[in-house]
Amino acid sequence: MDHCIVYVSAAVKLFTEEDLNILLLQSRHHNSQVNITGVLMCIHGNIIQVLEGPKGLVDALYSRIKVDGRHSNVVEVFNRQIPMRQFPFWAMGYETITAYKLEEIIALMRLEKQSPDSRQGIDHLLIKLIRTFFHDTTEIPHYSAHY
Repeated sequence: MDHCIVYVSAAVKLFTEEDLNILLLQSRHHNSQVNITGVLMCIHGNIIQVLEGPKGLVDALYSRIKVDGRHSNVVEVFNRQIPMRQFPFWAMGYETITAYKLEEIIALMRLEKQSPDSRQGIDHLLIKLIRTFFHDTTEIPHYSAHY
């Protein structure tokens, strides 16, 4: 079974388009080599990232991400085994999301913190919500090799 980690963070400085392109090329290359999939979403310097794959590899990648100096305030919002990947064809999808969509995701994360007894259902909902937002805003079909 695969594993998934979702985190939020704040960029130390806004990424330029060139910075993002370099980051995405490096991430897509690395992730495709080690069978990690997921998406990166940005809005006004805030980052939400979903990482999926073998537990040891996802944990190792997340450990490197937490100490990466390009962002701060890294907060893990989801970390568990998953029955199936939500982004199986994306070595690292990327999308800029709207402020409204970010607020919806943050509200869901607040709900999760208030209801620890129902965490598993909310976690699953969080991943589905991110998937919906990502696919609703991208022009590329889900089955496309967006890597």
